[in-house]
Amino acid sequence: MAQNAANVAAASPLVSGGILAAPKGTALPTDESTALNAAFKAFGYASESGLEPSGDGASRKDIKAWGGDVVASVLESKSIRKFKFTLVEVFNAETAKLAFGPGNVTVTAATPTAGTKLAILDKGDEPVEQEYVFDMFYGGKKMRIVVPVGQMSILSESPMVDSDLMGYECEITCLPDASGVRTYRYYANDDKTA
Repeated sequence: MAQNAANVAAASPLVSGGILAAPKGTALPTDESTALNAAFKAFGYASESGLEPSGDGASRKDIKAWGGDVVASVLESKSIRKFKFTLVEVFNAETAKLAFGPGNVTVTAATPTAGTKLAILDKGDEPVEQEYVFDMFYGGKKMRIVVPVGQMSILSESPMVDSDLMGYECEITCLPDASGVRTYRYYANDDKTA
């Protein structure tokens, strides 16, 4: 097949939010553009480093016989799929709930005399498994990655300085669902025929 520049893409988040999560058991999307279930909550802006896929490949261990011949190669560990990003909307209630646990964040709505207030208890609670959706586009192209079971970890909190944004560096480990799938990826090109 010949090279085709129409098949390349970068990734920008959708205006509605590029990183979203919902409780396990929420109906998952099955394509790149169907509206998400209302249970999916957006976390607002992520840092300019965007969404970084990572993980380790499967590893094998060679078993040798006496004399050094390799007689078998066994699976030592399966591959791991992860996504890393930094959330920078620290005044977003959903971001605070993700970082500290929903039961540890109390939101007081804005009034004519005071802005929205967040009271956050840092109890060190482990985040619960959730479903995640990463929605992106490039021109007319659409990309959606669905993580049916994701375990989130807060890797670090950005320094609180006047020269950079505060934020939470997050990492999602993608666990297999009942079908053994770690991520569902839906891509739609903008190469419509005439």
